[in-house]
Amino acid sequence: MKQHLRRLLWLPIVAIFGIFSATLSRRVWRRACVAAHKNEAISIVRPYVPVLIAGLSRSQSAISMDEHDAIMHLAKNNRVASLLYLNKYGEVRWFRDPSRITYGYEQFVREVTLPTDAIEQATLAKLPVARTVAGLPLYDVAIPLVQKGEVLGVLDLQIASLGMAQIIREACTRMPPL
Repeated sequence: MKQHLRRLLWLPIVAIFGIFSATLSRRVWRRACVAAHKNEAISIVRPYVPVLIAGLSRSQSAISMDEHDAIMHLAKNNRVASLLYLNKYGEVRWFRDPSRITYGYEQFVREVTLPTDAIEQATLAKLPVARTVAGLPLYDVAIPLVQKGEVLGVLDLQIASLGMAQIIREACTRMPPL
């Protein structure tokens, strides 16, 4: 009888632990996915960073042809859903809608809703920042373009999370059996 009561008392404890561990593993998985998308975005942008920084160093107001070519390569990447390129003053240097180019950051945000605060956080931290976009299968990744400790511009990419799911699916199918 006592043993039966002990088992009965352990049941709620095990149930609570199960719920807690499931929630924790979901949070850990989300963080891992955000980090993976941030690293993916950095690897996509890395080859073009010297060109973008050189263009920003030459002129903050006008985009060079080299910068334009780099941005067009990034925009054509199938994992990039949206791209926004800002200079250090917050002026739009490139966006898919050409009428928004040269808008100030405040005016741009009034007309085009940004999904997260990744741009502000990346500018303050001088490090890439990734955030999940609520309700959409996207990750918002802001990459500051820094030279000698000064942020010259910010590249904001929205990466489709379906790309990462596809990568995981492919990796799982290629794994050898245990």
